[in-house]
Amino acid sequence: MQKILLFLLLVPGSQLIWAQTFQIKGTITLGESLTLVNGATIKIKGTSIITTSNAKGMYTIDAPASATTIIFSAMGTNTLELPIGGRQE
Repeated sequence: MQKILLFLLLVPGSQLIWAQTFQIKGTITLGESLTLVNGATIKIKGTSIITTSNAKGMYTIDAPASATTIIFSAMGTNTLELPIGGRQE
């Protein structure tokens, strides 16, 4: 009974946490060639939230409402920091 009660108490709290995030998604390409980048690292600055792009260069990351900057990096390229500025794609 204690395990069930704990689960029921955690569910409402987890919904509150989810409501404080938003999803950013996009596709990573290299310069003017538009070559898709597989395995690029995408990080929300100031957090431990990180993901990588898939074989088609696509990524999805959940950012806290307080996030202001997203960082992109890939082997052989310069790291790029961009303001989030309310965009989600």
